[in-house]
Amino acid sequence: MSFGSPAQDFSQPGLDLNQLLIRHPNGTYFVRMEGNAMLGGGIKDGDLLLVDRAIKAQSDNIVVCTLNKEFYVRKFKTHQDRPLLLAHDGKETKRYFIKAEDEFSIWGVVTAIIRPLDPLHVHLD
Repeated sequence: MSFGSPAQDFSQPGLDLNQLLIRHPNGTYFVRMEGNAMLGGGIKDGDLLLVDRAIKAQSDNIVVCTLNKEFYVRKFKTHQDRPLLLAHDGKETKRYFIKAEDEFSIWGVVTAIIRPLDPLHVHLD
């Protein structure tokens, strides 16, 4: 005699993370976060970021951008019609207003953060 799985009555179709997280497959890519400049925004060093290039950045989005040939992950805001980048390392917020002479480009909007739980300790006693 065998018993069915206790979860059998609660089965659902499998989850497809691509379907759940990616709206524009041809314009979506992954970026690995380096540093803790966005720790106050919930993004840690080593996190994998899902970035959508098809989304037009709006104020308060987290973006991947280039500023004077350097890549950054920052919160994008507009203040009195001026673009502004914010970094928050958990202690202080740093602001940078984009100047006319800056080479600035937004590469995409961060839509998800993927982070393994570390350390993951599962004890089956």
